[in-house]
Amino acid sequence: MKDTIDSGHMPVPAHRLDQRVTQLWMVQGLIGTVIAVVIVLAIVGGVVASADGIWRLLFLIPGGLLVAGVLGSILLPPILYRLYRWEVTDLGLFVREGWLFRTWTIVPHSRIQTVDTSSGPLQRSFGLATVEVRTAAGEGVAIPGLSEELVAQLTKELAARSGTGDGA
Repeated sequence: MKDTIDSGHMPVPAHRLDQRVTQLWMVQGLIGTVIAVVIVLAIVGGVVASADGIWRLLFLIPGGLLVAGVLGSILLPPILYRLYRWEVTDLGLFVREGWLFRTWTIVPHSRIQTVDTSSGPLQRSFGLATVEVRTAAGEGVAIPGLSEELVAQLTKELAARSGTGDGA
């Protein structure tokens, strides 16, 4: 028997993302934190050069940003991983995502216009990719952090069920 969500009694999709996605999200978060801290340090450095007295306090800003960024990069990915679920059902592709704002999306097979895959250099270094499903209205859903083998199977299944490809 499937778990249900308290509000609306919708079934929880069966599949999780590949667990390596948590490491990917941590690395992405840390890279973003370093970039943000460097930018803030450059700004603070410019202000300090033109002001006297409060310069020591100004350096608390990048320090706080660094601490918050590192904590967020470490703590959030496992939470997001636990909450992101997906499943291909007879009705369509069902995706649940979100932490503060949860979203349940069902893209019916008959509405699927394209099934795309993408993976940047960082994703490829973890052996992961993203499947993006779009409708004719331009709406859709993305499933990040899937193994390359699963991406091939999923795109083939979605293409076959939606009629956008021969499934081969």
